[in-house]
Parts: sequence; C-alpha cells; structure tokens
Amino acid sequence: MVKKMKFLKQRGDWYHFERVISKPLQGIMGQTGWREALNTDSKVEAEARCRRRTVETDEEIRKAKEGTYRLLSDTQVEDIAVQWGIDFQLINRENIARDAFPDVWGKLAPIGDEAPRPIIRKKADLAQYVSDWLQRTEQAEIKMGTPDFDALLDACLDEYLVSNPEISSGWKDVLAELNVLPENHRKSNQGTLKRKKKVDPDRKLSALFKSYLENSPDLGESARSDFGTAVRRFIEFHGDIDVEKIDRTHAEKFRDGMKRMPVRPPNKIRVLTMPKQIAWADVKPPQLSGCRFVTAERSFEYVIKLRCRALATCSDQKLKVEAVRLTSS
Repeated sequence: MVKKMKFLKQRGDWYHFERVISKPLQGIMGQTGWREALNTDSKVEAEARCRRRTVETDEEIRKAKEGTYRLLSDTQVEDIAVQWGIDFQLINRENIARDAFPDVWGKLAPIGDEAPRPIIRKKADLAQYVSDWLQRTEQAEIKMGTPDFDALLDACLDEYLVSNPEISSGWKDVLAELNVLPENHRKSNQGTLKRKKKVDPDRKLSALFKSYLENSPDLGESARSDFGTAVRRFIEFHGDIDVEKIDRTHAEKFRDGMKRMPVRPPNKIRVLTMPKQIAWADVKPPQLSGCRFVTAERSFEYVIKLRCRALATCSDQKLKVEAVRLTSS
C-alpha cells in the first residue's frame, strides 16, 4: 500500500496543499490553516511543491510556538515606521535641536503632542512614543508586546537615527547596511538609543535552507525531513543567524545540546523547542541511548553542509570529515 503524503490532497486532476493549524495557535497566526492550489496535475511535481510548503509552514508554526511569529511583513512594518518618523519629526524637530543645544536656544513649553524627551536614549521612551502614535492614528494592526511591535520599534529607531544625524552616529550603521553611507561624514556625539545590527534576510540559515530545498529536487523525503529537523533545532538553539557567522563554537554547543535532548519524551514535551526540551530533561532526565549521538552527528553534518554550500569552500568529503571532527572532539 502506497503511503499518502501528508497535507497533499487531490481534487479532480489537480493537487492542493491543505494543512490545519492547531487551535491554540490559530489566534496567534490569525488563520485556521492553509488551503492552496499547487497548480499542477503531476503527482511528482505536486509532491515536490508540497514538501516545500510543509517546510515553510513548519517554520511559521515554529515561530508561533516561540512567540516570534509576525502578521506583518518587513515592508509593511517599514511603511508604518516611515509614517511615524514623519509625524515625530514634524512635531519634535525644533525641540530636538533645543534639547541638543539648550544653552543656545533654550526650551519651549509644550503645546500639543511633543515628546517629553525628544532625544531618545531609552527603549521605554521610544516604545511609549510609538504606542501613543498608534493609538492617536488608530492603527490597530499592531499591538504592544507582539513581535510586530518589536519589529516596528527597530524600524522606527532607524527612521529616527537617519532623520537626526546631528545627534547620533547610529545613522551610519543604517546607511552602511543599505550600502549608501557617504565617504565623508561628520561624527555625532549627543548619543541616543543604540540599534541592533540586522542580518541580511538572504544570509539567514532559514533562507539558505529554503534555497537548498528548492535547488535539490532529487533529495528524498526522509532526507528532507531529517535535514529540516536539524536546521530547525539549530535555529531554536542559536537563533536564525548569518551562515557566515556559524563557527566551531556554535557547532560544539549545538552538539552538546543534542546530547542532552530526551530520546523518547512525552508528546507534550516533544512539541517544545530544543532549549525547553533540554531544560525538561535536565530536571527529569530520561535514560539516554547511543542513538542520540548519531542524531547529533547527522544534524551537525547537515548544518555544516549548508554553511559550506553558502561559502563554496569545501567538497562533500571535507564536509563529512569536518562534521565528524566537530561532533567527536
């Protein structure tokens, strides 16, 4: 009997991807599941497309479980940040200058929605100004305490730094990431809230893995599943970092973490992220077996293979040697 592929449905001659989201996550993700046409009547092609969508939706579900799932795209968040930046500058531009040079200009009494501290040095102040603006402009799509709001704060800070180059040098980091930093620029010394350095989305491990699957049509379903599990666990353990930053230290910590994973945990533990499963095993350690080390070694090999594929620095044979060396040292 031929086993049916999970989430693949045939309707007439055409194939569809259908997957239901568990009820606890539906409110977080704003939908009950996925029901999408795969636009093919070829079973082989449909299975390949279904596998890709399974990996992609696995990632979205993982983010929902971790509390990092976002309803808005980066472009949507950046558009909202631009609106906030324009509004903030129109209201506070003069007060920013007066706060920067109080001996020259002095202060003005507030007459409306001016920020109490227009030179933003604390994240709490930025969060309050952005939250007040969202309420004032009735933009209900972003709520405080959500990943979308956190992303908006980062984008608003970038807008603020670029709009006020005279009070902080943080704008240089923003423009450098966009490759538009001018050669001759003056230093600023007022000091503001520090921004986090951002990772190019195309260099993240998750993006590389997605690209790898798309360009590996001959990769079997079992290998895809094992590979996906390895990458998902690595991201849970270290975060979705730049592949070029993955080094021996990341590998060794991941290997040691894999050795501490429970082998046959209850289902309610199995669905948790890797760090939470390790924490559970540390409190109530199950009996471990040698197969855990093999799994760790295989997971390692997958991650190293991804990194080297991205950097194009070594052959498959070298990959295996490095994977074994890293897991056995």
